[in-house]
Amino acid sequence: MGQNPEMGFEQIAIGDALLAGTKLAGSAMASQAGRQSARATEQAGEYNAAMLERKAASTLDEMRENNVRGRKNARQTMGNVRLESAGANLISDGSVALREQSVADRLEAEILDQERKLLMEADDLNSNAKMTRWESKVRANTQRMGAKGTLLSGFGDSMSILSK
Repeated sequence: MGQNPEMGFEQIAIGDALLAGTKLAGSAMASQAGRQSARATEQAGEYNAAMLERKAASTLDEMRENNVRGRKNARQTMGNVRLESAGANLISDGSVALREQSVADRLEAEILDQERKLLMEADDLNSNAKMTRWESKVRANTQRMGAKGTLLSGFGDSMSILSK
């Protein structure tokens, strides 16, 4: 390469210019792909988190419906227990009252156990949704940093080629 006295800078070989330009263009394309990948990662994470949240909401709806149904069934069961006691001409003494209380306690415990199970499931789903969002943001940020690094590396390589 020689100095061009009319222009005041060194002439560069056409091959070096093409190589540097190609390197820079390739880096720019790879960087753009990295940014698009980051955007897709965030969108997929948001979609997955929203699905988990919908499932959690559905679980809570199921819990409410189960509670209503369970309490209705408990009232019917308690009515049947009272009818059985009355049909057997049992006097409402302590043993009948204890039996009724025992049945009522068992039914309430079943309802509460099911409620607790579904609440924990919904809580787990909501926690997983938050974690999914966080993980997708971390992956997307990593991809963006990689894209920026690729672009800078391509720029540096192009400058290196041109400075020879």
